[in-house]
Parts: sequence; C-alpha cells; structure tokens
Amino acid sequence: MNDIDLIKLELAEYARLMYNRGYVTATEGNISVRLDNGNTLITASGVLKGMITPDDVTEIGASGEPLPGGRKPSTERFTHLEIYQQNPSARAIVHAHPPYVLLCNSLGIGLTGAPFTAESAMFLRDIRVAKFALPSTSEGADAVRAVAAETNIIILDRHGTFTYSETLVKAFSLLEILEKHAKLCYLASVSGKTPVPFDDDTLRRLRDIPY
Repeated sequence: MNDIDLIKLELAEYARLMYNRGYVTATEGNISVRLDNGNTLITASGVLKGMITPDDVTEIGASGEPLPGGRKPSTERFTHLEIYQQNPSARAIVHAHPPYVLLCNSLGIGLTGAPFTAESAMFLRDIRVAKFALPSTSEGADAVRAVAAETNIIILDRHGTFTYSETLVKAFSLLEILEKHAKLCYLASVSGKTPVPFDDDTLRRLRDIPY
C-alpha cells in the first residue's frame, strides 16, 4: 500500500468517526488532506459518511478539478482550497455540522468568550465566526477568506465548522473539543448561571503547556 492509499484509508476512517460521533448525518461534511505535490485528497460528493471507504476519496488539483478518472469531489472543495491558500500551515481540514455548535450559533450563545475549562483554554484559541454561505457553492470560500489565516477554527454561520491543523488527528481533535465546549456553554445557559473563567495567570500557564 503506497502513501496515497494510506492517507485515503485514514481519511475514510476519520469520516466514519465523524459520523459515528454525531457531528454529521447522511452525506454531510467533508475531510481533506494537502499532499506534498500541491494536490489535495478530499472525500467525494454524495457519500454517506457512515459507509465511506477509501475508494470514496478523490484527488483534486489546484483548480478543484479531479484527476482523470477520479470521483466527483466534495462540493465544499473550494472552501478547503481557500483555507489552504490563506493558511499554508494547514495540512488537513475537517468540515462538520456539530449540533451543539450550530445550536449555540443559532441561539446567539457565544463560544469565543473567556474559557472555563482546561481544554477550551489550551486549544480553542482565536475562534472566528464567518458569515453565512450557501452550502455547496463558492460562497464558502468567500466567507472564510478574511479569517482563515488568523485561526484554525472557523464557525460558518448557521452552517458548520472548519477545523484545520498540521495533521488530521489535530484537526479532528479541535472539532471534538469545540463541540464539547459548545455543549457546556449551552448547558450553562440553560442553568441560568455563568461559568467562572480562568484568571489571566492561570490562562497563560495553560496556554504555555506544549502540545
């Protein structure tokens, strides 16, 4: 099995995990990995993420078109390509529709305030909210263009999330930590109480921990 096949296998595994965790349903969501040759591996369009296989991952060039004989790529590929262009440190992107993040977003419950758990303090830095963009169009690329270089977590208004990093495991971990944080923020809002944030010194020490 060559390197491309191994990456396709990993992409499919994370797409199924995304489905099993409840971060997407049906054909929602997409995952990509940037290759050393400048091309991108991305999940194909119209695939049930709970049943995806490595054969459902396709390679696209810089223009977003699949290589000859390849599957039709995700309709969100242009958003992925825009993030890679604006943030060259990104090598893997996970796009999901996590329910608590979307619920908080639609209810106006902010997720970018002072963190109140160790994980959110350490990993959820500089979350950006981008304007609403019609799914499966080039509007997503336009929406993330202004913020992609400033962060590795984008909430696309009433649509979903894009988390990205140097590796797929880190990009997926950001999604999981963000969704947990959103769930806690929602439960806090229901309780009617405000979580106690970390003081500045503790916050600094948490963010200085190497990961």
